Amino acid sequence: MIDASDIVKLYSIYPQLDLIDKLFDKNCQFEGYNFPSFKLQGIKDIKEMFKAVPLYAKELKVIDYTTTNSSNLLMIDCQQNLVLRALPWFSFNFRMILNIHKKDNKITRFESILDMESLIQNIPFASYGYFNIVKPSLGYFITKLGSYNKHPTQHSNKIAVTLTRLSDNYTEKTNTSLFEEVVPTKVRSTVDNVWRNRAQPVSF
Repeated sequence: MIDASDIVKLYSIYPQLDLIDKLFDKNCQFEGYNFPSFKLQGIKDIKEMFKAVPLYAKELKVIDYTTTNSSNLLMIDCQQNLVLRALPWFSFNFRMILNIHKKDNKITRFESILDMESLIQNIPFASYGYFNIVKPSLGYFITKLGSYNKHPTQHSNKIAVTLTRLSDNYTEKTNTSLFEEVVPTKVRSTVDNVWRNRAQPVSF
């Protein structure tokens, strides 16, 4: 069984590499998003990636995490702490989301997604500039851009009717009388003339 408590044990300067043989499919894909961005495939390369952690990290640990689990996907939302060997006096706290795709009790795909905003929060001046200047400015720009759109955002009536007719749930409604004649007009006219000119009974 694939358990979140085993996965978080990999995020350490002393990762338990035997868990990779136990939990990962031999052709498992491992992809990292944002920073760093990378893509690996196979147990051997995944092991080498985790073995590289002590070379750049003085300390790495998962502080807290929550999980969402289903039959084919395990999602771990975790808070991690990292101390780089190049910056031993500085500690980074960041959020990482792990999407773990599984089949037949083996991990077939592993996605590591770093929340860049949580990383920026560790840098004082960059954090202030990003959250107090950059993000509000982008929000203002987007709303201002929307105000220049003078075209209607809703479909015209004809388009709406057409889309309704294309819907799988659409049922054609017509006002048809139960007593409506279905005889063509020309045929009806001929029949009426014959009926009017029919032979009349002889009166004595």
